[in-house]
Amino acid sequence: MARFTNSLPAKPPAGSLTSCYCSNNRFGPSCRHSIDRQAEHYPPALTTNRPCSRDAAATRAFQRTLDRSQSCRAGSRLRVYSMPKYGLGSVFSYAVYAFASAASSGAVFEEPVKSLPGFAPQTCQNGGFACYLENFSGCNAGVRTGRLGKRSINFLVSRQRKDWRNLMFGPNARNRGTFWFHSQLVHRLWRLRKSEKDAANAVQRNFTWSPASSCVAVHVRHGDACKDHRSQRKCYPAAMYLRHVRRLKARYNLKGVFLATDDPSVVRAFMAASDLKVSTQSVDRNWLSGGGGTRIETRMKSSGARGGQVQGRIGRETVVDMELLARCSAFVGTFSTNLGRLAFEIMAARSSSLPPYVSLDIGWCPGFAKDNGYVWSSRGRKIKFDC
Repeated sequence: MARFTNSLPAKPPAGSLTSCYCSNNRFGPSCRHSIDRQAEHYPPALTTNRPCSRDAAATRAFQRTLDRSQSCRAGSRLRVYSMPKYGLGSVFSYAVYAFASAASSGAVFEEPVKSLPGFAPQTCQNGGFACYLENFSGCNAGVRTGRLGKRSINFLVSRQRKDWRNLMFGPNARNRGTFWFHSQLVHRLWRLRKSEKDAANAVQRNFTWSPASSCVAVHVRHGDACKDHRSQRKCYPAAMYLRHVRRLKARYNLKGVFLATDDPSVVRAFMAASDLKVSTQSVDRNWLSGGGGTRIETRMKSSGARGGQVQGRIGRETVVDMELLARCSAFVGTFSTNLGRLAFEIMAARSSSLPPYVSLDIGWCPGFAKDNGYVWSSRGRKIKFDC
């Protein structure tokens, strides 16, 4: 497998847009913007419509590298990592780390069966991401038979604690930085099955603006995150999100807003904004917003038949939300939440650019990137946070 090189220019070509990749997670003609240190990014132009040609070519080349790393051939070494029993976004973040660990050592990564017990529908025999996404590799059949061994992702993380830079491979990956590398991995794994694409397209057809991509993606995570005493996250009122949405909409002439949230009161607040065209999934959010702080995946697994009926629906709704967020051209949310952060990474990887964004709490960080347990807050301070 090709290893990284250091041939990426320190600065983008003269006259290029401000969101071309520099090196070490920095962007722009002067390389002044750092995505892990700065919680807002307002480029002069909407970059998703005009990506740097150099970055677009790098994305295509690296996706081919990742495809080769996941091909199941005679003599391939396969690593199957068991996943933690958390929410869909959190488990997907584990999967991305496992993918990097396997691929950087020349092995093929695959998930085990039943990796999403709180979200996969009971009618799906696989019980994992294969219910919603294309198989991560061509070796998935062997995983389903149970003949392949497992290696615990928890063991891998707790024992190794590898810096993401030590997992990076491929041309220019290490020089570009962890954000580019991590978003490329997310992009490679996030390949929807036709049924999920159809579900997302059905919701998108209800958008009241055109083109469909001319929107601000808004992810508001409330629910159990606001009440879980173990969580380091904070919950922000809808008014804070709306303020940034209006700034992005006006600056880039965006036509609409796609809202993904677990809080019915946030939906009401956005729908009451007469100056905005807002679209969201028409779903029952009461199950998501209740629970007194108990994690939703725990409630679904312990609630018998009702939980079994709900989990398949919520699993698909979560996947559709994440996909439609990624189809917009700018982002407002919190980078402390896995789902919103991952959706933004897909948006960036697909457009080969750094789209405009606002994170209300912290700068970007990948899962398991342990800078001694610290990240940069939206106020520019280094704070203790378990990303």
